[in-house]
Amino acid sequence: MDRQDSSAVFELRPLPLADLLDAVWRLYRRHFGSLVPITAVVYLPVGIVYAVATGLMRSGFMAESGEPALTQATAAGIAGLGLAAVLYVLTIPIMQAAMAKAVSELYLGGTPSVGDVYRFALARFPSLLGVALLYWLIASGVYFVVAIAGGVASLGVGLALEAAGGGVASDVGIFVMMIITIGGGLLALAVVIVRLFAAPVAVVLEDYGAAGALGRSWELTQGRFWYLAVALLVLYLFVQVFIGIVVWPLSLSAGYWELLATPAGEAIQIALWLAAEIIFHPISIVGTVLLYYDLRIRREAFDLTMMAQAIGEPEMAPNLPAPPPSGAPLFDVRAAEDEHSEAPGDADDAVPS
Repeated sequence: MDRQDSSAVFELRPLPLADLLDAVWRLYRRHFGSLVPITAVVYLPVGIVYAVATGLMRSGFMAESGEPALTQATAAGIAGLGLAAVLYVLTIPIMQAAMAKAVSELYLGGTPSVGDVYRFALARFPSLLGVALLYWLIASGVYFVVAIAGGVASLGVGLALEAAGGGVASDVGIFVMMIITIGGGLLALAVVIVRLFAAPVAVVLEDYGAAGALGRSWELTQGRFWYLAVALLVLYLFVQVFIGIVVWPLSLSAGYWELLATPAGEAIQIALWLAAEIIFHPISIVGTVLLYYDLRIRREAFDLTMMAQAIGEPEMAPNLPAPPPSGAPLFDVRAAEDEHSEAPGDADDAVPS
């Protein structure tokens, strides 16, 4: 089918970092009202439990009615903080999965409901929890191995320098080896974080199990470490800047620092944290999902698969991977009126071989 005869095309292409940030911001701004309630479902109850527990602990520490009241309030506060931590660990993966599903539906022009995306995410909770556990084991194991190797090397260097005369040279050598060990451990940890970042998205959008999702992420990210590392770092800073813009001016107003040592000050601090997370957390999830699809476009020509399906000619891409169960190309649909401005080779050049 002639592309110029179609009324709309999927604007699917590999995204440079600047275009990625622009796409993330446009999606977030356009669907703000649909994305924010998804985060609120998790952050509000967890934040309330945390706020109550913190208030109990503070009232216990400030109690003047004797040791029993202090002990009871503090114990209740500690239990509440433990409950808040457990709720956070168990519910954040579900919320992120629901967000990924919602982003997929919104890009298709649908109107996903909060209940629908959470039911979808809950059905995948065992795999999401498995990914989280395996991820933690791999990351901590890699860092532990690097730290042990670096510690042994530092000890060996120190003993060698001590045998050669010791003094300042020995101390400097041990210090340098410690810095190298710490740096090596952080670099190894960064490799794990970057190479496995797409595993939860693979669970949601391709219905992988826990181990399969980790392998899928490792496969997709091959050869793209530095681009992804920079992109994920920029996305993180992007969110933190927005949080800072909202939180700090508000926290400095109304005599906040005078209230900080009181329950009212704690309440303000928690409320600001909750508001910031609810409002801006979707940005990081949208960015993660867009990066995931960018990888599929570069490695699997996913854009051709989806365009072929959109125009009803799947035979155009018979050997390409099938789309995920959600069927969601996470990019905007544009009118084809701009098509005439493309050079004849643009469509081919958009997908690296």
